Amino acid sequence: MVSVGGHANYAIGNLALEAAMNLQYRGSKNFVRGVNELVYYDLQKYLPERRDAMPGEGVDVDDNINPNAGRAFTDTQYAREYNRKWARDYRFMAAYLFQWGIMDQRLVGIVGRREDYTDRTVKGYVRTNNGSIDKNENRVWLRRYLDDGDAPIYDEPQSFGSYEIDYLTYERQLRKSRMNYYQAALAGRYWDGILNTTIGIRHDEYKEDMTDHLNGRTGIRGGSNISINPNLPDDDTNDPELRIIWRSKDPVRINSSDPTARFPNKFGITSKMAGVVVWPIKWLGVFGNYSEGFTTVNRSLDIYNNPHKQPDNKGIDLGLKLEFKSNDRIVFSGRIGYYKSQSSGPSDMASGLAFNFATSTGARGGLWDMARTMYEEAYRTTSDPQWDQKAKRADDYDKAMQTYGDTVDLDVDGWEMDIMINPTRAWSIVINGAITDNAQNNSSPATKAYIAEHSPEWYALTEFEYASDQQRQDMKNDLAYVDMVMRNRVDGRPLVGTPDYTANVFTSYTFLRGPLKGLKIGGGAQFVGPRILGIHKYWDASVDNGVDTSGKKKPTGDWKETPGWGYKSDRSMISSAMLSYNFKLWRRNFLFQVNVSNLFNSDKYIYSSGIGNSTASNNYTWQKRDENGNPVFAENGSPQMEGGKQVPQGFRYTTPRKVTFTIRATF
Repeated sequence: MVSVGGHANYAIGNLALEAAMNLQYRGSKNFVRGVNELVYYDLQKYLPERRDAMPGEGVDVDDNINPNAGRAFTDTQYAREYNRKWARDYRFMAAYLFQWGIMDQRLVGIVGRREDYTDRTVKGYVRTNNGSIDKNENRVWLRRYLDDGDAPIYDEPQSFGSYEIDYLTYERQLRKSRMNYYQAALAGRYWDGILNTTIGIRHDEYKEDMTDHLNGRTGIRGGSNISINPNLPDDDTNDPELRIIWRSKDPVRINSSDPTARFPNKFGITSKMAGVVVWPIKWLGVFGNYSEGFTTVNRSLDIYNNPHKQPDNKGIDLGLKLEFKSNDRIVFSGRIGYYKSQSSGPSDMASGLAFNFATSTGARGGLWDMARTMYEEAYRTTSDPQWDQKAKRADDYDKAMQTYGDTVDLDVDGWEMDIMINPTRAWSIVINGAITDNAQNNSSPATKAYIAEHSPEWYALTEFEYASDQQRQDMKNDLAYVDMVMRNRVDGRPLVGTPDYTANVFTSYTFLRGPLKGLKIGGGAQFVGPRILGIHKYWDASVDNGVDTSGKKKPTGDWKETPGWGYKSDRSMISSAMLSYNFKLWRRNFLFQVNVSNLFNSDKYIYSSGIGNSTASNNYTWQKRDENGNPVFAENGSPQMEGGKQVPQGFRYTTPRKVTFTIRATF
């Protein structure tokens, strides 16, 4: 990273002026080793080259035994990623101080601009001497057995016999963004600091554009054809360094059905803030703050193809400040406060369900596409024109559906505490923590309205007489998934992944005299409370599922939801320690420091991702067995399940014990 900056100050009486700028550059080169990566087990005891060496087919041959049987491996497609980022900041500030009786006022105005440029290139490992690199068979996979340790890094072009292998670009993006901001604030101080006030307003103008974009070359990534933007002229798809250029045409241009790829993305927003602190007693202060803000996200369209406004937020913060001194030394300082905030707008937590509604978004068979197929079959069977009309209407709905996002209001409130205690000049204790209560409200309103409008028709098709059993079951499966997603979006539900509480404790002691002068020792712990992962289900073997279409009894048992908001992770605690030594050498100050994180090397894994619907792979059932160990089947021939267990999908390990050594010298 390279950073260069400078500033200039000038004062005229009570008026102070400042101009500043900063230039930054950061470059990185990373290997991406997990493209399409899965873990497998090699279950072949014998190699398949010699059938006459297989058991029962002839004489066993030692050379035909698979030396890797039972080992875990990955077939990995290598890629490497390059990132180059530039940033420029410009700022001009003016401040004017004026006094009048008991009042000191400082008026501040700031005008600034930030520009960011990002150049991202991803290259895939591909065979180059076999025609077009977009052929599926030209992808290069490298097998690595997990117990062999890290995979080798292939940095340069390689030759493997007749295969010439190299890294070639399959994705490139050049993005630029700029933010112009204008801010004014008035800070007041009254009665020698007994009362302090701040009010301010800020306006931001944001614009993001993509000026160079190579669509992902799916031949390298895992497909057979390159994805060409249909709005652009044909290019030579055999060019290994193909670029597809998008040039901006303000104010709007649409180059993709994906709303996140529509540029430029631009908006303006104004936010306000105010704050007050009162010290009625020398050691006790009361404060209150109000603030507004926004979050920058990719452009998002609603279900009717209209753009969303950017997410905004607002909040209040109220509380007390305490400070006790002894001989001009702070022995106790603390802050306890209550906060309440609300954010509103498009969010990943309210992603759209276009994938389930329509095939036009890439689904294997959306609800409308399945409906169209059923209506067409009904028309072929009956020649009734109503079914033809319904088939055409379902097709229109299917084609009209585009990838979209929805909105949600996130309401958060809670208590925060920060305390610092200095029992002596050498001993310090820091404690902080937070208890959070949160909920989603007005979640996915457009999706809920769309489902409410059309779900009666969809559910009717689960019993449609002109559909096959498989078609009816596919419709039920898709509706079950939609229902599961929307149950996670019930208003009032706490946010998934947010801990109930967090806390930190750290204490340190510094030797101020004697032979250990300059030595400092410390230790502490971080506590994180449980967090909701998703819907919690259990297997109820007593559920009667009735009979099938032939009148034969189906297997009993089904998944049921546990009352409440869902499955929670475990709480966690991580400890740390430090030791430092300050000393002088050659009339220079030196610091030697050792930091240890995860002091006790906790290796506990913590579930971190949600648990899903009844068809998710993490809900497991096992078949019932009779007294002889044979599997039991229901009257209709389907397996009779005895029980089931739900397991969260993902987990994370605590970072192993880490020791960091630091030496710092002051010249």
